[in-house]
Amino acid sequence: MAFRILGPQFQRGYAQHHNLNETPKVFMHGNPHLDNYVRTFTGVGMVDFDRSRIGPYSWDIIRFIGSLRLYSKVEEPLNEEIIRCFYRGYKSSLRNPEIFYTIPSFMKNIVPKAWQLTMSNYIVSRKKWAHKLENDQVDHNRADLLDKLHAYLKSRKETRLLDYYKVTKAGISAGSLGKKHFLILLQSSSEELKDPLLIDLKQTYTESNTPHFFTPIQHQGLRMIRAANLYAPNVEQRLGYFTIDKEHFWGREIPSFNAKIKFLLSTQQQEELAYIVGAQLGRGHRLSLYHTEPSSILTHLKANMHAFQEYSEWMLQVIKKQVETIQTQQESLTSK
Repeated sequence: MAFRILGPQFQRGYAQHHNLNETPKVFMHGNPHLDNYVRTFTGVGMVDFDRSRIGPYSWDIIRFIGSLRLYSKVEEPLNEEIIRCFYRGYKSSLRNPEIFYTIPSFMKNIVPKAWQLTMSNYIVSRKKWAHKLENDQVDHNRADLLDKLHAYLKSRKETRLLDYYKVTKAGISAGSLGKKHFLILLQSSSEELKDPLLIDLKQTYTESNTPHFFTPIQHQGLRMIRAANLYAPNVEQRLGYFTIDKEHFWGREIPSFNAKIKFLLSTQQQEELAYIVGAQLGRGHRLSLYHTEPSSILTHLKANMHAFQEYSEWMLQVIKKQVETIQTQQESLTSK
């Protein structure tokens, strides 16, 4: 949690203490940590594009390496073979973005549970988004909710969907960045369309532009969709965007099956994941080069990979100390 929350703070520090004028820029993922690595029925990859924008390619690498270290079974920096695996995957896709990344072997074995097989089962289970839909329920006939739904479907050219589905339930839930999620359940009386759709319409998160981190895309929802197409194509379905009362929104269909890494990784698993995510980032960076060439990134990466590791490790040590300080304070208060 600290790694996620303090990301923007470390990004500002990175820009202040490192010469980013000579660092090649791309349309970054922005926050590629393993909490955002998911497998659905339609694909696998890093999702969550709230912080995607133009910036130094190195930031994605620093964030991912730090996250991979957090999921390690051993309390020490990543070994050189893990870094070499990342470099090989990144280089292969940067040179040829048509080489697509695969599902890690240890995630191929994840079998969907019964409640994840269909959205009908998911809703009945009241897991995660279904739980929020139930607990944060509001009147599903609210005009503002229906306006958002129509605007979202219009962006997708899917307004006729409402000829077959009806809104039967809705909820408004708080997100991790203080932005609201508007959850809308669509159900059909048709036998052919018996599985419902759960739609998530979210207020977008925007960071201020700086000389080294900025976005040229005016709509924040469109920015997130373009990032999704670069870094995790097909992983999330029914992506859309719209504006209501000058506020930007992004939308998607929530999947019933959404597997994440919820265990510490062995060295072998880290090596495999380093190569695969390296390829994912390399592909995204190659397809979004900003006034630079692939060769300039490879030259810069080869010369600075050790420096990226050092900053990533320093970042983790700062986080560790802050967490320990908070824990000590909490223990002190409890004892009193």
